[in-house]
Amino acid sequence: MADGAHAARWLRHFGPSSAHAGANLVCLPHAGAGAFQFASWARPLAGLAHVVAVQLPGREDRVGEPCMTGSAALVEQVAAALAALPPRPLVLYGHSMGASLAHALTQRLRRDGVPVRALLVSGQVPPHATRSRPPLDTPDALLAWLRALDGMPAAVLANDELMALWLPTAWADMQLLDDCFAVANAAAPVRIDVPLTALAGSGDWLAPPERVARWRDCTSAAFHGATLEGGHFFPQNQPAAMLAEVRAALLRALAGITQLADNYYS
Repeated sequence: MADGAHAARWLRHFGPSSAHAGANLVCLPHAGAGAFQFASWARPLAGLAHVVAVQLPGREDRVGEPCMTGSAALVEQVAAALAALPPRPLVLYGHSMGASLAHALTQRLRRDGVPVRALLVSGQVPPHATRSRPPLDTPDALLAWLRALDGMPAAVLANDELMALWLPTAWADMQLLDDCFAVANAAAPVRIDVPLTALAGSGDWLAPPERVARWRDCTSAAFHGATLEGGHFFPQNQPAAMLAEVRAALLRALAGITQLADNYYS
């Protein structure tokens, strides 16, 4: 039986845990981010999915804990926490670093015979594709890269106090992401029997649409790809379009389930 205290440490639940929710949508954040960015998804997806976000150590309400830089150990912790979820179809989603973690977690769960109804990834290339990220071997290099991504307000990047608090987490997450790719070490794609949706930003130089499309090689089940307007952080900049894609993916994943809640917000 899953340890409830362990699950409470790793998972954040948003919206009522309705018995009518079609799926558990488990979301993994991008580098430097925390679980609460997904709180706004609860109402738009009510009745279709119960939104659960993974809270990694070193951020938000776990800020006092050391960050993890080993992907295999982190995936083990999250997989154990997911065992405590209510018995609903499981759908995983992640953006950028979160996409790599969601993919590794899907593989881990499938090895244990845990059914995953669908995997959604955005803003990331698959393990067998060439990455566009430059070497980040100093804090200054990391800051320059963050400015180029245009993912944080200039005022935040210029605030030395805020950056002193946040940069160690971002630095650790870069190591975590590098470890994800090192562990995968995939010269050729490893196929999973899980339907896969891959979303790209039209102007994302870090994960260009043509490379994101190579996720189709990572599944032996159905594949859906789409490109949304915007750069690397298009999910935040295009929330309505992003949620439309998430809803569509959830509906595809739940197509075999005949009863959805009447209170689903279209």
